[in-house]
Amino acid sequence: MSLSVKEQQAAEFLAKGHTDQETATLLGVSRSWVARHKKSSEFISEIESAKKRIRQIITEYTKIGILNDLEDFRDRFRYASNLVYQVSVSYLEKLKTATELLKDEDINPSKISSSIKQGVESLQISLEIEQAFLGLDELTEQVNDLTKINSQRKPPPNGYRTTNSENHLN
Repeated sequence: MSLSVKEQQAAEFLAKGHTDQETATLLGVSRSWVARHKKSSEFISEIESAKKRIRQIITEYTKIGILNDLEDFRDRFRYASNLVYQVSVSYLEKLKTATELLKDEDINPSKISSSIKQGVESLQISLEIEQAFLGLDELTEQVNDLTKINSQRKPPPNGYRTTNSENHLN
């Protein structure tokens, strides 16, 4: 025998964490009606099914949120990397122009070498940021691969529950 719409709604409310009294009030029934139905194996099964659906929805929204946050972070990271690169290139171009305008007697090797060193260090930082960004792309691909694999997984056979390392018979 399948559950009525009201019984399904009661199971949904209980799965969401409502108390028996809250569920009864929301449905316009007595608390004893809810308590009586909670003893039914079919009703208990419906509560567990509702909890599973709720967990799946929460998991999906969490994944979406994390992936959106990761994408936002990647965009900001890419923007910062580009800024560092542009500043470094601009600095080196200005340094090149300044050195071209210098006369031989104006050249102070220690000042030029420290300026070039700063420009090169800026470019190295830009390169490191870009490499870190590529690592972030790889991480995103791995998360997407794991999500795909997880969605293709078959549930364990009845009577088994899964743990992190092995299956156990209930």
